[in-house]
Amino acid sequence: MKVRVVKRTQTVPRPIEEAFKFFSNPGCVEVLTPSAMRFRLVGERLDSIQPGTVLNYRFYFFRIPLRWRIKIESVDAPNSFVNAQQKGPFARWKHSQTFIANGTKSTEVRDRFEFGVRFGRAGEFVYQTFVKAKIRQLFAFRANEIDMLMHSNPPRPARVQPNPEPPRHSGEPASKPTRQ
Repeated sequence: MKVRVVKRTQTVPRPIEEAFKFFSNPGCVEVLTPSAMRFRLVGERLDSIQPGTVLNYRFYFFRIPLRWRIKIESVDAPNSFVNAQQKGPFARWKHSQTFIANGTKSTEVRDRFEFGVRFGRAGEFVYQTFVKAKIRQLFAFRANEIDMLMHSNPPRPARVQPNPEPPRHSGEPASKPTRQ
């Protein structure tokens, strides 16, 4: 099994204690994933984590219902925590999150995701064909949501024109611009 590593770093305008409290809340993942995935914490609602805490989630991936059980391996508040999959869609999943204070009002949040897919060559094919792009989209969504939630004046994501005007053939009159 090939283990992949994705690293992300993002600065949030919050003191380290506040950043740690937000990200270590088990319900945080519900906010940081697209609503279409219906990512939900199942069972008891906790406000904080400690080593040995087991969290059960339910979500949809490509409309397939999945369950995911993770265990908190370590917590060093407010500096870091690590969780690992006990049961779920990956052959291996480990997420380390580290917090570094940038003065008193800003924190650098470092994520390290290690994961491997199931089912050998067939799983690798599915990963390369479908899952890889979806995971990239999830991380981009997560980064954007963090910006929107943590900044009082968040940076706006780039706007993409959904239906660009088709190219004109020579000889057709140009359309007149309209004011909105």
